[in-house]
Amino acid sequence: MGNLTTASEQTNLCEPNSAGVDLSQVLAPLVIGITGHRDIREQDREALKGAIKSILMNLKKKKKYSSTPLVLLSALAEGADRLAAEVALSEKVKDQLLVRQLFVPLPMPQAAYEEDFEGDSLREFRILLDQAQGSLERPFVGKNTEASIKGENPQRDLQYESVGKYIVEKSQILIALWDGEDTGLVGGTAAVVKFQKEGLPLTEPCSFEAMEGFPVYHVLTPRVKNPNPVGTHFQLEVRYPDSFRGKEEAAEKYKERARKYYHQMFSRINEFNRYASHPDSTLCSEVKKSKGYLLKDLNEDQFSEQQRIEINRYALADALALRFQNKKIFTDRLMHGTIFLAFLAFVFFAHLSQNPLFLTVSLALVVFGLVWGAVFRMKDGDTKPEDYRAMAEGLRVRFFWRLVGLQDFVTDHYLGKQRSELDWIRCGFRGWDAHSDFEDHVPPANLLERIKLVHEYWVEDQKDYFHRAKRREERRLESIEFWGGILASFALFVGVAMLVLVFIQALPQILSGHMLGNYEYEWTGWRIILIEGALAGAALLHNYGTRTARREHAKQYARMEGVFSRAAETIGARLKAEDSEIALCCIKKLGKEALTENGDWVLLHRERPLDVPHP
Repeated sequence: MGNLTTASEQTNLCEPNSAGVDLSQVLAPLVIGITGHRDIREQDREALKGAIKSILMNLKKKKKYSSTPLVLLSALAEGADRLAAEVALSEKVKDQLLVRQLFVPLPMPQAAYEEDFEGDSLREFRILLDQAQGSLERPFVGKNTEASIKGENPQRDLQYESVGKYIVEKSQILIALWDGEDTGLVGGTAAVVKFQKEGLPLTEPCSFEAMEGFPVYHVLTPRVKNPNPVGTHFQLEVRYPDSFRGKEEAAEKYKERARKYYHQMFSRINEFNRYASHPDSTLCSEVKKSKGYLLKDLNEDQFSEQQRIEINRYALADALALRFQNKKIFTDRLMHGTIFLAFLAFVFFAHLSQNPLFLTVSLALVVFGLVWGAVFRMKDGDTKPEDYRAMAEGLRVRFFWRLVGLQDFVTDHYLGKQRSELDWIRCGFRGWDAHSDFEDHVPPANLLERIKLVHEYWVEDQKDYFHRAKRREERRLESIEFWGGILASFALFVGVAMLVLVFIQALPQILSGHMLGNYEYEWTGWRIILIEGALAGAALLHNYGTRTARREHAKQYARMEGVFSRAAETIGARLKAEDSEIALCCIKKLGKEALTENGDWVLLHRERPLDVPHP
């Protein structure tokens, strides 16, 4: 198959080095599926190609997703499928192809599929297929065989439905060149559009997860069988899943909400790609460190190109997670410190001096903390650490699964609870998964050696990490509780001392019978400031410890230490017995457990958003 990535695009991520990879493979693509009529009228071809180009150009605008590569899935049937492929293979932006890669899922074995075409049509199909990045043949559906799908019959329609479902399953956007009529045909354009909007039919009878739908870019298309469909011909309408629509809600209102949802999703993917496309020197250094965390003493050169791509994806996501985590920690501490100083300035004003400077400083510090926090949240600084950590952990599991030949998709086991908040990560993996289907999956020849690598560099490493992390969180919690206790005890000590001094000074007045008289003490100002400052410090420390979930972290890390310890023992025993089958089952199950744990970790932090503390 051909390769749509030009020589100028063979850019390495933070290189040069000997293990450079194609940057376009590291980026998370936006996968565009195409469906539509075969009987496109000849006079409409250029108008429809223009409509497709307009859609793709709009996605690549600077204010949209200019850093995100577009990938096209087309079955190369006559009509709509081929029009989209021709655009993908010919249109350029700044000397680069508008669509980076073309993949061709075939509804059945190629020889059987080619029975649909003859003469020039067959030659055109083969030319386009040769220029594609890759192709795959869908397996036979149910009891279908090569003999049963010959000619026009319901069994052959099931194969067309299968490829339509596949395109929907892998696409984030579906372009439909459609006349808008629902013919009810199995595998027809209307059915594919319905799958994209409403989600694919559930394969498990007791699956309770909400079905995932994605937008359809519908271009109203005349066809030979229906040359005059109702509406403005070639006009674009973006259709969104009906799940966004509430009861008796105006169409425009729900469409706007859906538009914002998908725009945010695709924008987050584009942001990740922008960091990958234009890494600064600091990020490159951080990526190198993240590779070191993953590989330890292993040389990146010893892995295949596809494995190096997985390593670079992980390293970039991990580096971004650490970068934004450090920024969040700094902001959290800054806001706590700012509020503490603002409180002290107010206490000075109330108990030491009525100088308006103290009140001004207090108000200025509060405003500074509020503005800083608002700007930080507006830039998604509060959620980016968790988002990129979720992506990195998913990529870690994906890398080690692929290392031993496991082809399971991370999206099938990840972030089910957080779909409404973290769909952009699942969407990013969706694009990588689509590309992965077209790669050559050769079982590792040295499987036991690969399992040993996974055992040492993932299972044992994560066991040690969770042990260290548990102790770290316990120490931090102990430190917070210790200093909080010291401040509270100090406030209590000063308060008791003040009570004794006040009682001694007031005793003569009490004994003289003026119990309810007016008591004035010139020496109490600083003592009250010390008490209130100490109590505020203790409260802020408690707030900081609660918001950062130190106690919950320690419990979660202790549990995962136990999980990885048992996994290390089990997989180690299977290695000694040279039982690769059970070892693979354990690695697969451990990956699912790690994904679940990380999803819970993300949810834990999203329930504790960064906010201005209240002493």
